Amino acid sequence: MPMAYLLDEHVTLLSLLPSPFAMSVKIALAEKGIKYEVFEEEAATFPAVKTDLLLRSNPVHKQVPVLIHRGLPVAESLVILEYIEQTWPASDGCDLKKSLLPQSPYERSVAQFWADFCNKKFWETSLLIMKKLHDEQIQAWNDTAQLYITLDREMSKLPYGKPFFFGEHLTTPDIVLAPLASWITVYESLVNRKFPDAKKCPRLAEWLDAISKHPNVKCSICDPRMLLDNAIRFQQRLRDEAI
Repeated sequence: MPMAYLLDEHVTLLSLLPSPFAMSVKIALAEKGIKYEVFEEEAATFPAVKTDLLLRSNPVHKQVPVLIHRGLPVAESLVILEYIEQTWPASDGCDLKKSLLPQSPYERSVAQFWADFCNKKFWETSLLIMKKLHDEQIQAWNDTAQLYITLDREMSKLPYGKPFFFGEHLTTPDIVLAPLASWITVYESLVNRKFPDAKKCPRLAEWLDAISKHPNVKCSICDPRMLLDNAIRFQQRLRDEAI
């Protein structure tokens, strides 16, 4: 759990260790310096056995992440990130409460567009590499590799600076995509292929190097070895189910 910098009202996060969506919320809370308690769902069961707390807190989608603040649940990662930004806005009196969005309305719209793209397009597609077998898995890999190239091309066009989407500080699209720092090894290992290298995707390579070293990312994402072990077990259960 991130170091507690501030004394805020009680905050609880319902999480699942391998979930990139839950990881992004942890990064956002760390960026804001928010003290919170985390409850991890069981990742080893197949199919997933969900806790009563999760089912009560998110009865519609029945999935993590869920942020519970003052006893009220907020579900879906992008909604949670917006809630965090609005509830704990940046403050001149406290450097720890960093803004997760740029200041100008246009730049905010750009940030929200790329956060939505990474969340709904990149992650939903890339996770199929773990969730599918055989030809469907290879298709998911090919689709993800193309999205990787698309991200590199479009990030190269952004005029806001480097290494992140908007320069030297994390914003929402960085936070949403950041779990790739641990998941990229998993994807490459599952299909024995490599994502485009720095020569082909230099902007994304620079971003990935910087995001992997960011302290609030490092303390919030999972060890790739744990993720890979979990993914291998998950795929074996898929094979067993298919027999």
